Amino acid sequence: MRRVFDSWRQLEPHLPVIHVNWHEAQAYCRWAGRRLPTEAEWEMAASLEPATGSAASQRKRSFPWGDEPPSLDRANLDALRLGCLDAGALPAGDSPFGCRQMMGNVWEWTADDFEPYPGFVADPYREYSEPWFGGAYKVLRGSCWATRSRLIRNTFRNFYSPERRDLRALSGSGRDSSPTSARGRAVVPSSLGRAPDASKSSSKASRHPRLFSGPIMCSALARPPEPFASVHEEGGSGSNAVRMS
Repeated sequence: MRRVFDSWRQLEPHLPVIHVNWHEAQAYCRWAGRRLPTEAEWEMAASLEPATGSAASQRKRSFPWGDEPPSLDRANLDALRLGCLDAGALPAGDSPFGCRQMMGNVWEWTADDFEPYPGFVADPYREYSEPWFGGAYKVLRGSCWATRSRLIRNTFRNFYSPERRDLRALSGSGRDSSPTSARGRAVVPSSLGRAPDASKSSSKASRHPRLFSGPIMCSALARPPEPFASVHEEGGSGSNAVRMS
């Protein structure tokens, strides 16, 4: 059973698992033979434009589904539904690689420490970025059901200390399946969890790949954390500053 406001409900089998910190997410990934994605892998899976032929596209989308603003059929945002949705919901929000719910529902833990990008320049609110660098915080990507839709985009960064489990976050996992990925190259984005294809299988694993393919999802409506950060782009592709939102 789980409590929802003043009532008790049976546990829904395909809702995201909640209240999992970074260390627990790592432990699950090891058990499942997977690992957390890096920030670069997550952003590639969320934003890379499909390309024809063998060359990768150089264009990045603003959102996993394209450049159109968020809508109710694409992402669970703005606290309109007052909680998480089924992990297989909202197929209209899929990325080109078939990754579902990369925006909204729950945040996603990544493997990386919160550090500045190359060319980083702090904006006037320096205390919203530089004091938090240094390896004590881990990066989360995406957004959750309570995040304001006007804030999100594929470059949005959030960060928390790894022991925190009272936060609105999720973590996707990928499997290293080649020697090149073991040397640090990106895991094939499809390994982060493909969208379900009901025509191929009626199994639960097929219908709800984000639960059965490796992600750990953690979400809670809690007080704002000490640093609740997003990326503020400073007029160029290589310079980013972090601003609290």
